[in-house]
Amino acid sequence: LCILDWGMVTRLDPDLQITLIEHMAHLTSADYDEIPKDLLLLGFIPEEYSDVIGDSGVVETLAEIYGAWTGGGGAAAVNVN
Repeated sequence: LCILDWGMVTRLDPDLQITLIEHMAHLTSADYDEIPKDLLLLGFIPEEYSDVIGDSGVVETLAEIYGAWTGGGGAAAVNVN
């Protein structure tokens, strides 16, 4: 069963589409060295903070969340504590 909310659909620039796909591929394939660059390209991290993203814990947190999702169980499998 799949429920889609078409109210949340938007058009994305082709470059942004590729960057999102690459980001998901990096997370699911455990290519964590690429995540900081992905976050910059996606606009989640301001350019002036690019030097601190590696030590911030964000990559490890995203890796843990996506690892739980790829292991099955959906959002319920993610430990938020």
